[in-house]
Amino acid sequence: MKLLLLILLCCSYKVECQSRNATNYYVDCSAGTNGSGSLKNPWNNLISVNSFIFKPGDLILFRRGTIAVGELWPKGSGNENAQITLAAYGTGPRPIINARGADRTMTIFTNIMTPEQERDLELKDTVGAPLLL
Repeated sequence: MKLLLLILLCCSYKVECQSRNATNYYVDCSAGTNGSGSLKNPWNNLISVNSFIFKPGDLILFRRGTIAVGELWPKGSGNENAQITLAAYGTGPRPIINARGADRTMTIFTNIMTPEQERDLELKDTVGAPLLL
């Protein structure tokens, strides 16, 4: 019984630590140069987002009023206590992700995103028409 309790405590500690180690990553596709994903030096393209491996609890924040073109397929994995979240930052209209018909991006938006995330971001297809989710 003591061993089971110790295992449960260790598992809950690990989940808590993962949440504390979460990081906000910023994407501003209107930025002139590609940065490190920080608020002061955001990524300016989806290729950088797609090549990074995210941890549980990380946030991927798209600047409001911008358009990201291409496939969005971030790597990494969240868990039941700390998901990887897509959201917006700044002021203005929702950021647009024009997926150009990329199937994996469509999968993220139709199967994975929460209603809150769907209100924060707008997905468009190949021709730029909004998708009905």
